[in-house]
Amino acid sequence: MSREDIFTTATAWTTFYGQFLKEVIDEIGLPKTLVLHRKHGENAGAMFASELKKLGAFNPEALGKMMEQAYKPMGIVNLEIEAAPNSLVVKNGKCPVYEGFKMAGLDDETIDKLCTGREGAVKDAIIGAFPEVKASITRDKPGGYCASVFKI
Repeated sequence: MSREDIFTTATAWTTFYGQFLKEVIDEIGLPKTLVLHRKHGENAGAMFASELKKLGAFNPEALGKMMEQAYKPMGIVNLEIEAAPNSLVVKNGKCPVYEGFKMAGLDDETIDKLCTGREGAVKDAIIGAFPEVKASITRDKPGGYCASVFKI
């Protein structure tokens, strides 16, 4: 399957998930939906942190490889991972999650809250395991690059 095929498939799945989220938002409101959606990021963050703890210290290269293994199969087309001894930058563009949520009719502000909430939970789990790490998550514009930065 080509990268574009994976992107198309992931976008279709995320569109259905986005439609579900819209129903949940209508039923229980955005704040509670964000809390529930964030749990997915908490689970992923706990997995990353657990694997890193086995190495004994925060390792940007190892985290980069883990994130690549987790995110590439999701269909992210422009995944860029820059690992150095004391930092990791993970950037992605042409994201099927954004495209699917947009196709489901979610607005950019809600998409931003969903995405940064999930990735924020990953960041928080890593910082919880390695308090010396400083991290941030940014999105340059709706539909643009998202970046997670981890520094020792």
